[in-house]
Amino acid sequence: MLQQFSGVPLENHLEMFESFADSFEKLPIYYMTFHGQQSLKVVMEAVEHAQYVHDIAHVIIDNLQFMMGMTEDQRNMDRFWKQDAIIASFRTFATRKNCHVTLIIHPRKERDDDDLTTNSIFGGAKASQEADNVLIIQDKRLVSMRGKKYLQV
Repeated sequence: MLQQFSGVPLENHLEMFESFADSFEKLPIYYMTFHGQQSLKVVMEAVEHAQYVHDIAHVIIDNLQFMMGMTEDQRNMDRFWKQDAIIASFRTFATRKNCHVTLIIHPRKERDDDDLTTNSIFGGAKASQEADNVLIIQDKRLVSMRGKKYLQV
């Protein structure tokens, strides 16, 4: 993130590192210390706490699949239903707290030469229907010599 923030290759501009790091440190960015699968309840409690304490206006959840892991009490739950329930929870939070939520969902595997579409989003249609914005990163670098990576809105 510091590399993107600086806009320059920091390995070639080490003398600027401290300045960029100090500026970046002042940004109002808060991280949850979760790694691996977490339950929706735990994540929502952390997000609601952060919204209350820090008055955050934007939450980024990377990624939905980490909240869909199998737990003992949800072993037989339908994955599509579970995904819809997670999305509904974040939609309710966003509306109730006036907080933008960016929810990262990795796409289904598609053929390399096909563009990703909203139909490529894993799960049911609720993910794209409930969204105010859908951004898809198209990566064509492996398909052709001149392939590019670009953002589709």
